[in-house]
Amino acid sequence: MSEGVEVDPVALGRAAELTNEVAVEVRGVLTDLRGKLAGYEEAGTNQPWGNDKMGKKFTTGKKDDGYHASRDNLLAGLEGTAGTLDEFATGQRDAVKVLTQADQGGV
Repeated sequence: MSEGVEVDPVALGRAAELTNEVAVEVRGVLTDLRGKLAGYEEAGTNQPWGNDKMGKKFTTGKKDDGYHASRDNLLAGLEGTAGTLDEFATGQRDAVKVLTQADQGGV
């Protein structure tokens, strides 16, 4: 026989808000990073890696695995992390609603 599970809906609601705050912060970091990178990568600027053979090797790599691919993967990963945190926060909020209804005899 299993034992009961106890959840504090108020604490879970606070956790949902904190999770949401982290998602917002991750998106803020992503926005800042995109802005900084855009400044460095603008075609008219003096790009730190240069436009010579070495610079092209740095940006494209051997098999399209250079800086550009790494940058794109990092940005996509940050976006995915923020989205996952949003989903966690939504799930936590939904759980609070269900638990509150259950405690009130509504489920």
